[in-house]
Amino acid sequence: MAWRSQAALALHLNGEASRARELLDDEMQLALATGGPRPIGIALRVSGLCRGGPAGLTQLQESVIVLDGSGVDLELARSLVELGAAVRRQGQPRAARPRLERALEILHGSGSRVGLRRADTELGAAGGRGRVRAQSGPPALTASERRVAELAVDGHTNRHIAAVLQISVKAVEWHLHQSYRKLDIDGRRQLADALAA
Repeated sequence: MAWRSQAALALHLNGEASRARELLDDEMQLALATGGPRPIGIALRVSGLCRGGPAGLTQLQESVIVLDGSGVDLELARSLVELGAAVRRQGQPRAARPRLERALEILHGSGSRVGLRRADTELGAAGGRGRVRAQSGPPALTASERRVAELAVDGHTNRHIAAVLQISVKAVEWHLHQSYRKLDIDGRRQLADALAA
């Protein structure tokens, strides 16, 4: 549980920068010890937010790199939003928009209304417009949902899909649940036909 990152952000916002840095240093050491992309990505994101400036921007970019392709899409989206917002604040709205659009795409399938609102607000501030997204059918699936669904169609078990994509079995179950809902089907047996539609 990356509680130190959240506490550090709260301390930073409260003007207690030195205590925030101590917690972030501890968090980064623990994250590096576990070696998982999620804790490292979160620690880099929060450190980048607290640090600000060019060094903070670099850490936000590193957070995106660490989380990209790791299967922790919600954390990736959060880092993309923060990176896009930082790039926009540096006077580069055009460069910020692709990051914010990608974050919106990921968040759309996550059910995170707060994240969606934040990404949409930042995209608007960068001069972009939220796209109208399909609410159902194959176009409504996120990239992660589609990857999981395709592996399920190929006959792989949830455990095998989790191992292949390096995500938890719970994440596989969530992606399948979201896919079933968006495709308006009851289960795995109907998945192949629904994806082909």
